[in-house]
Amino acid sequence: MLSSYDLAAGVLTGATILGYGYVTYAALAIRRTIAGGVYRKQALGLVLVAVLYALNATTSYYSPQTLDIYSLLSFLSFPLAFVMIFYWVDKSALAARLTDPLLRDTLHWSTVRFLIWTINISAVIISFSYTAYVGQLVFGSLSTNPPLYLLVIFLTPAYLSVSSGAVVLLVAVRRTADRTLKRHLEWFGFYLVFIFVLAGLIGNGLAIYSVEWSNLFGGAANAAGAFFLYKSARSLIPLYSFSNESDNRLGAVSPNAVPARVG
Repeated sequence: MLSSYDLAAGVLTGATILGYGYVTYAALAIRRTIAGGVYRKQALGLVLVAVLYALNATTSYYSPQTLDIYSLLSFLSFPLAFVMIFYWVDKSALAARLTDPLLRDTLHWSTVRFLIWTINISAVIISFSYTAYVGQLVFGSLSTNPPLYLLVIFLTPAYLSVSSGAVVLLVAVRRTADRTLKRHLEWFGFYLVFIFVLAGLIGNGLAIYSVEWSNLFGGAANAAGAFFLYKSARSLIPLYSFSNESDNRLGAVSPNAVPARVG
């Protein structure tokens, strides 16, 4: 017979998959209405984030102690979700530069981005390789007596992606002249704060008292966060038409584009 924890975990898993699944559908539908350029990359970034967080929801409630496909997916979904968040941050920072009347390179992002990409991808490869070599689930060892360096490496994509994104986008959102992009950045910012503070800091902090409560609280926060991600996707539907000059420079919105029916 299923325990109360199993039932709650099942409900939250289903809610998260449905929520992020709808975000994926909405972002893809909106992406089809966009001719090309910066907005298509924003929509793709939302799709990747939604898919990885849905995957994370299906693997975050249980901790198998053997190295199998399930445990590998559970391990990979966490850092890869933040790598996908950084993909969105990267494309958004570059888009903000294109929509800045002065074309300013915010915080030298065109150079810094390569360093952060290298660190994030290296962190995923190193921590995954260690896990495969040792032959046990990393989260299982992290909750008991993990090597400190492995914990730091494993969490690097999360903290580096969110912190660098917060800094560069706070500046970029003030400089962009594009209202559509500005709304998109703001809603995704709400999403980052929501999942990082509630699901990350508070949710993980509850693990001191109860791993089950930590999992359930973090899962509920992740499920609720799909709302902000959906609003971020919806904000890509332009409220106005660009001038011909802006269309030629950005290649962002098709002249024949029509709003997508995404609910």
